[in-house]
Amino acid sequence: MLWLFRKKSPTQKALSRLQRQCRTAQTSDLIGAGLVIDVLHSSFIKEFGSISDFCNRSRSEQDGYMSRLAKLQGHGKTKLGADLMGLWVIAAQIDDVDTQCKAAEVMALLSRQANGVKP
Repeated sequence: MLWLFRKKSPTQKALSRLQRQCRTAQTSDLIGAGLVIDVLHSSFIKEFGSISDFCNRSRSEQDGYMSRLAKLQGHGKTKLGADLMGLWVIAAQIDDVDTQCKAAEVMALLSRQANGVKP
């Protein structure tokens, strides 16, 4: 029962907020977010190789990527997908494995939905 009173980290709060948005979003918005995630993730892998390789890069390279991602977070059409991608990267940077895995699960679900694959 003590886990009920455990204080959530900022990344866990952000994940809860994004999960709520996913539950209330229209299907077309979820498909759009999945497509954005597909594009962002494939370009991320192409540029950095993996999330662990990204975390081993210099802080200035990491900050550069995050500032590029922040520009997408400001647009209504790409916001949900970019927010999830950003949370996944931030969770990896701070070694929040639980939030990183849960964000990856949501990203994979949206990606499958965008590609017409049953979850």
